[in-house]
Amino acid sequence: MRRYLGLGFGALLILIIALAVYGGREETRLAQAQASLRAQSVGDAAAIYVENCAVCHGAEGEGLGATPPLNSEGLRTADYDTLFKVIARGRYATPMAAWHQDEGGILTDY
Repeated sequence: MRRYLGLGFGALLILIIALAVYGGREETRLAQAQASLRAQSVGDAAAIYVENCAVCHGAEGEGLGATPPLNSEGLRTADYDTLFKVIARGRYATPMAAWHQDEGGILTDY
C-alpha cells in the first residue's frame, strides 16, 4: 500500500513539473504561432493584391493613371470598417469595383 502511495505521489510530482514547464513555454509558443499566422496572412494578402489590385493601383500602391495611390496618409489613418466597406462595395462613380462575394465580387471576408 505504501509503495502505491509513493508511486502516486511521484507521478503527481512529475505531472506538476511537466505542467509548470509547459506553462512556462506557453508565451513563447504563442508568440511563434502568432508570427507564423501573420506571415501566412501577409503572404495571402500580397497574392490577392497582385492578382486583383495591382493592375489599377500599381505594384507598390503608387496609383496608376486616374486611380489613387494606396500609400497615402489618408488610407494609413483610415479605420478598418471604412476600408473594408470600400473594398467590399466599391466606390460609386469611380473605377473602384466591388470585390466582396456579397456584392458580386470574388473575395471573402478572409
